[in-house]
Amino acid sequence: QVRNTYIYQANALLNHDTSDQLNSIKAETLVIVGSEDILSPISNAKFLADNITNSKLTIVSDTAHMFHVEKPKQFCDYITEFLN
Repeated sequence: QVRNTYIYQANALLNHDTSDQLNSIKAETLVIVGSEDILSPISNAKFLADNITNSKLTIVSDTAHMFHVEKPKQFCDYITEFLN
């Protein structure tokens, strides 16, 4: 069952594309990415920010995909600042 779950998730990652709907997001949106993230690179985050109206892109320096674990205080500060 774990193997099937992985296969389903991989198929979704490869085949599910809703990028044409990003411009329908109207809520203020914070896009955060680690500067060294190879799973979700900065180019992907920039694409999101460029295509979501009223979004803000934040790049967390010297972190990868788990930036919220690598720099939790900085991550929380970004979230708090955005929400205020």
